Amino acid sequence: QSQSIIAQLRHTSPVMMMFYSLIMATSLGAVIEFGFLMSADAYLVYPGLLPPQKHTAWLQTITRDICDSKAGHLTPEMVDKVPQLMSAWAYHPHSVTAPMELSPGGNVNPVFCTGKQCAIATEQLLKRLLDERQAGKSDVIATTSVYNSVLTGWARSGEGFAAAERAENILREMEYAYEMGDENVQPNRESFKIAIEAWTQSGAKDSIERSIRILEWTVDLIKSGKNLEARIDTESFDLVFREITNSRNVTVHEAKLAEGLLNLMEEVCTCTKGFETVNLHTSCYIIAIHTWTRSRAMGSARRSVQILQRMAHLYIEGHNNIVPDAVCFNYVFDALAKSGELGTVNRAKEIFQLMKGLYQSGCIESKPDVFSYSSLLSVCAYSKGDKNDKFEAFEFAMEILEEIGESDSVFPNHVTYGTALRACTNLLPICMQRQNIAEKIFNECRKNGQVNGKVLSQLRYAVSPKMFRNMIGDFSEENFPIEWGHNVQMKKRKGRKKD
Repeated sequence: QSQSIIAQLRHTSPVMMMFYSLIMATSLGAVIEFGFLMSADAYLVYPGLLPPQKHTAWLQTITRDICDSKAGHLTPEMVDKVPQLMSAWAYHPHSVTAPMELSPGGNVNPVFCTGKQCAIATEQLLKRLLDERQAGKSDVIATTSVYNSVLTGWARSGEGFAAAERAENILREMEYAYEMGDENVQPNRESFKIAIEAWTQSGAKDSIERSIRILEWTVDLIKSGKNLEARIDTESFDLVFREITNSRNVTVHEAKLAEGLLNLMEEVCTCTKGFETVNLHTSCYIIAIHTWTRSRAMGSARRSVQILQRMAHLYIEGHNNIVPDAVCFNYVFDALAKSGELGTVNRAKEIFQLMKGLYQSGCIESKPDVFSYSSLLSVCAYSKGDKNDKFEAFEFAMEILEEIGESDSVFPNHVTYGTALRACTNLLPICMQRQNIAEKIFNECRKNGQVNGKVLSQLRYAVSPKMFRNMIGDFSEENFPIEWGHNVQMKKRKGRKKD
């Protein structure tokens, strides 16, 4: 009767299986050494049925029985269990260092396995299948999915560079074996994606380059017709783009890698066959633009502008997945502000007109927002050039302020006002005109409740000491009326809480 019930449980959900198992264990006293009275298949498919310690011990026992058996003596049932067992090891919960506990006899036993031990277990099982085939059992086949379990084991192991290197080497061995005639191990989309993911999670210094190298290799395999199952998809590219986004110290090297990855993606999307699952989208362009902005390298603004213009051109041509939204434009404005190059104001004007033109024509839904205007004011405030260039930049800054004032949907914040005051300081000599404009900007800022310490610091630079004291009275950058800044929204800083 118990076996009949168990047979029915195989077709029910994992949660209900656990529920019924508890009932059986209580009513029949059917608790055995490594878990409830269930089939071995259940422990492979639903590992949550056993406590972690017992599940690990159970996997180790089954793996040892299979690996220690003599070559050529695996039963068909044991051969069938190997792929499931490898998958169980590949996705088995693990820790960086295996915790230990004392057994009743005083021996030290591992409670959990490390990621490295799980990965090694998958390789041992793979080797056992290969040994069985070499012993004369031609029906024992190590398939692509079996190899993918080994790749997954290493990708999830947390062993950094060594794990990613091992995963890539296995992938290359698979491809070599396939090209030599073994169709059973033909690497597929999942194989290449796992290897890429292994590098993106490795934390290695050259992880981005190694990921891109695999992508380029995959593209070559498809174009040459050597492996049409290597069909990469958008997610494969996104894995690398996310790795670039997570880079802490962005230099011109990372910026070139991001743009090179974007170029590769554009290239494969123009191919008529083999890359149907790769689609360009807005985020990949945003990341490429932002990476150049973060690099602050010479020429970064120009490269950002070029990528944005390509993006707008593709969108106008009908690529609806590529939408140059406000985020893209704002990153370009930011790049221009930080570039320190000549001619940034004129470039900013051109991009600003492009943005407004696309919005007014109905091509895009994103119109200039407060970040757009603040970034444009920053372009003006930090523009380089002679007296005429600076006066032209100042006039553009005043046009921006006037446009903000006429808008019903843009509400300037403390950054907008502070940057406008900085523009006055940097672009005009000390004179009554500068002081009068600065006073007007500050009064508007105070009226809108956007005053903070940084705004007052910029005001101090923009006007004379006497005028500054007349404008704020006995207050200071650290101490001023609450109503002056009641609308200021400051970003929360991440850090350790004070004791």
